[in-house]
Amino acid sequence: MYRLKPVLLMFFLCWWSFSSLCQAETKDPQALLSGMAQKVASLEKFQVDMRMGYDVIQDNGQKIEFGEKRKITVKRPCCLRAEALQSDGDRNGLVYDGQTMTQFDLTQRIYTRLKMPGDIDHLVRYAREVLDLRIPLALLLTTHFPNDLKEMTLEVFYVEEDILEGEPIDHIAGRTEAVDYQIWIDRNLLPRRIILTYRTVEGEPQFWANFLRWDLSPSVSDDMFRFVPPAGAEEVPFVIPAEKTKTPGK
Repeated sequence: MYRLKPVLLMFFLCWWSFSSLCQAETKDPQALLSGMAQKVASLEKFQVDMRMGYDVIQDNGQKIEFGEKRKITVKRPCCLRAEALQSDGDRNGLVYDGQTMTQFDLTQRIYTRLKMPGDIDHLVRYAREVLDLRIPLALLLTTHFPNDLKEMTLEVFYVEEDILEGEPIDHIAGRTEAVDYQIWIDRNLLPRRIILTYRTVEGEPQFWANFLRWDLSPSVSDDMFRFVPPAGAEEVPFVIPAEKTKTPGK
């Protein structure tokens, strides 16, 4: 059996590491990040299917991952529909038509409505700052996504060109004050995978999302963004946290 001499082996290992580093340095991670954010924010309408997973820290410190499948439909400036299937079988979602936001849980057969005239940007800001609603990757849905991402990012670097999904996609990583993130961006400047690590939270839980299918010209009607309660569903009052009295964005 032929064996490389230790010195020769070290040469090949060092050469491989150096060549990979050189390849990584040929692409501008900031340009890729900015291009992706600008592309998504500029889309007038789109539909995307995602598979997500997120860690929940248990009392004993163990991380348990839960998951969901989610379909998001956007028609700017005013309309959003998000439907989710949780790993435990629960089906829920959110619908917004520019006038009313409706949250629904098809498993429990309940829904709640809140008057909220505005656009998707206003919806996301109000939902996060006032209602404490969980909207995964909410900033990605807004038109100010590029500016917010740029302002939050402290550093970003190019990792590699990933070839495992068939077509090459660019893997970049960045860091904010509280979150480490990784994004895989395809040749159309669309995100294909995202991992968020909450560095300042005990246990450093992660959230990840795989973007399974992008449709940039979906056939959507206004009816898609109006919630029609299923037979037997009950409307319940919308409860706004008492301590959240400020105006969103102020």
